[in-house]
Amino acid sequence: MVRLSSDTRMRHGAMMLLAATCISLAACREAANESASAPSNTFGNTTEHVVPLGNGTMLVAPKGSVARDILDWAKASGSGSRRFEFGGDQFVGKSTEPTPELRARLVPFEALIRAYPDLHAEIIGYTDATGDPAENQRISERRAARIVNELRQNGLSTVRVTSRGLGSADPIADNGSVEGRASNQRVVLVLTKES
Repeated sequence: MVRLSSDTRMRHGAMMLLAATCISLAACREAANESASAPSNTFGNTTEHVVPLGNGTMLVAPKGSVARDILDWAKASGSGSRRFEFGGDQFVGKSTEPTPELRARLVPFEALIRAYPDLHAEIIGYTDATGDPAENQRISERRAARIVNELRQNGLSTVRVTSRGLGSADPIADNGSVEGRASNQRVVLVLTKES
C-alpha cells in the first residue's frame, strides 16, 4: 500500500472537489443550453435538475437524488432535524480515506450549507461490525472528523458542522456479507434547521 503525505492527500482532496465542482458547473451549463434550444413542453427537460439556491447560486440536483432531498427539506418551512444517507462506496476499506465518490457527493452538500445559514450539520461516522469494537469506535470518530475537517478546509464554519462516531451501531445492511459490510462503512448527515 502506498502511503501519501498529508500535503499530497490534501492536494488530492482539493483536486477531487475541484473536479466535482467542474462537473456540476458543466452540467449546469449543458442543462441551460438544452433548455434554451428545447421547446418548453419537452418531456424530461433537464432544467428541472438545475435548481437555484437561497444565495443565488445554481446546483445540479436531479429529482430523487440526496442533494435534491436535502434541498427540498431545507427550503420547506419549519424547524427540526433530518437524517440523510449519502449512499455508495464511501471509504477505502476500513480506513478513514474517503472515496472519490464520497468526495463528489459532498460538493452539493457544501453548496447547500453555504446557501442556507439556518442549517447546522452533524456528520456521524460508522464502521461494520468486524474487528475490535473499541477500534471500530475510533475509526468511526476519525471518519466523521476527517469529513468535517475537509469541509472546514473548504471554508465551512466550525460552529455549523460537527462530528461524532458511533462505531458499528445502526447498520443499514447485513454485516454477514462483503457488500453489507461495505455499505456499513459510511458517514451520514444529520441536518438541523432553525426557524
